[in-house]
Amino acid sequence: MVVDLRCMTEQHATKPVYGCSLEEHLQSSGRKIALVIEECIHILYPSGLEEEGLFRIAAGASILKKLKATFDVGVQTDMTEYHSDYHVVAGALKLYIRELPEPLLTYDLYDEFIQCMNVKDRGSRLQQMWSTVDKLPKPNFENVKYLIKFLAKLAEKSEINKMTPSNISIVFGPNLLRPRNSDPGSDVVSSAIQNHVVETLILHHDYFFPGGKFLFLIP
Repeated sequence: MVVDLRCMTEQHATKPVYGCSLEEHLQSSGRKIALVIEECIHILYPSGLEEEGLFRIAAGASILKKLKATFDVGVQTDMTEYHSDYHVVAGALKLYIRELPEPLLTYDLYDEFIQCMNVKDRGSRLQQMWSTVDKLPKPNFENVKYLIKFLAKLAEKSEINKMTPSNISIVFGPNLLRPRNSDPGSDVVSSAIQNHVVETLILHHDYFFPGGKFLFLIP
């Protein structure tokens, strides 16, 4: 797969992809789904879904740094170089999510998501959480949908890849949902609730994000 990354940096040459706000990146690149999210998932789906420990096993630091630089600099490159190591691609995606200035589930909705988990009745909890998801800004909603739909596909292969919804949420929970001015790892209880939010999104992805059957097919 050859991906032309130049148009993105030509429009916004001084701003790397990593660490750039989602809104700014999408506006400057004219994309609906963030470059790193879309391209990494295109590589990982479907052949990488059976890779054991995907997103959990650390990638090689040097090649991960190279892939990150490729996205940041913006050059026409043959991405098949990275098809031999799915952990590098997964690492690049996870790093992108982690380095967003604001988490995809947003700071403003953090308290609402946490409150949803305190609702004891399952049906009411899901309904309240649906209402919260629906408040996401459209760019965030579309990118969260794209990512969660993929993670749900990954979870379907958990007997092979060992990545259950719970295991996936441990990896992505603190990166997708965190409070403003948070101290990562300082509050075990809050981290567990954050993970539960992400696990719920994965388990009930068709409820929160209906459709998307052909979401990952390359045009």
